[in-house]
Amino acid sequence: MKGHDAMPLSASVIGVHSFNFLGLGYRVDWPISIILSPSALKMYAEIFSFLIQVKLAIFSLTDVWRQLKDLVHSISQNNDSEQNEREVSHFNALVKMRHQVNHFVSTLQQYVESQLSHVSWCRFLYSLKHKVKDMMDLQSVHLAYLIDSLDICFLSDETRPIARIIESILQCALDFRSCLTGEMWDAGTSQGNLMARLSGINISQVVVIKQTFDKNMKELHLCYLKSPKHGKFGLSHFWEYLNYNKYYSDVGNEMAYYAFSV
Repeated sequence: MKGHDAMPLSASVIGVHSFNFLGLGYRVDWPISIILSPSALKMYAEIFSFLIQVKLAIFSLTDVWRQLKDLVHSISQNNDSEQNEREVSHFNALVKMRHQVNHFVSTLQQYVESQLSHVSWCRFLYSLKHKVKDMMDLQSVHLAYLIDSLDICFLSDETRPIARIIESILQCALDFRSCLTGEMWDAGTSQGNLMARLSGINISQVVVIKQTFDKNMKELHLCYLKSPKHGKFGLSHFWEYLNYNKYYSDVGNEMAYYAFSV
């Protein structure tokens, strides 16, 4: 740990860097230190921090889904009141947005984990078996493995612009959780309490998060259009995972997924 202060997990203050107080380190002696050098350990730490950020975003969206699922039962029991139409419309938009953000974050997690465990790691094992004859070969092969891993996580110098966009989207997931106020979940399932729950949704904040997410997706799409389409790793490979049904291609530059009526 980088510090001993308690880490608050309040939904209103949590951010993608909230767990930066956790660090990945390993003290080694010579000659292992030739392989696990300070620069190599720094790369491992960057990858570790990135994976923590993705996991934190997944947790936030899972928590949102758990709470929205509880609210669905309330809506199904009180679906005959016209005065709830506006609030229910907001709720539906909230569910749709959660689905869109979750699609990106879960796809990112699947892409990164599969590439790290099934591609770069297998390449590393192959190189260990066929290319390593001495300690210097091992150092070179291990460094190549770390460079591949950084590329997969968009943490290399060339992919920093993409990393900033991804970080902003991950923050959207955390902010999305925070826009659901505590009062929303304290009410029961009666008609009045249903209204209290729905009115507890901070729609204004949701709209801001939606606009940020849409802007990030536009920027990522532009990066994809400019990126090389061939190579071991890169945005083009991740985009194939993300855009498997050509949805983003059909949407094009508009990226207008839906609109809230506030």
